[in-house]
Amino acid sequence: MKVVSVPAANMSCSSAECILLGVQKLHRREEISNRKSAKQFLVFLKHLLETMLIILSTT
Repeated sequence: MKVVSVPAANMSCSSAECILLGVQKLHRREEISNRKSAKQFLVFLKHLLETMLIILSTT
């Protein structure tokens, strides 16, 4: 097993560990972006419902 140093992370790890760490970081980024888009969707739904209520109440 070859040990490589990762200057950005300031640590050395085996290549398999480095790959795992990279995958975990990618998953975290995906989760964060998924949460953001889910929140944006909920905000959109809320505005849509409010608009529909206003339209229904004025007619």
